Amino acid sequence: MISPNCQEHLRNIALLPDTQVTAIFEPDPEMAKVAAEFAPKAQLCDGIDALLAFEDLNCLVIVSPIFCHMDQLEQIAKTRALTGQAVTFEAVTS
Repeated sequence: MISPNCQEHLRNIALLPDTQVTAIFEPDPEMAKVAAEFAPKAQLCDGIDALLAFEDLNCLVIVSPIFCHMDQLEQIAKTRALTGQAVTFEAVTS
């Protein structure tokens, strides 16, 4: 999910070698347009399930309001097992 502050994440990911944003889930249509400008090759998804359907997905950046994180992580864990993979949780406050 892309908030005005999260655009910085897309800029930073673009600076990483051999890294690209392949899919974005942003429920707000206006913010989805903004996200597409920062990651024009990324496919915009209509939900977390569509996002998790990408076979080559190897990293998720959850950039939603903090109160949404647990529900989103539970949905992700039900859809795609997190075991056997490196999982990092980082709380960012601003």
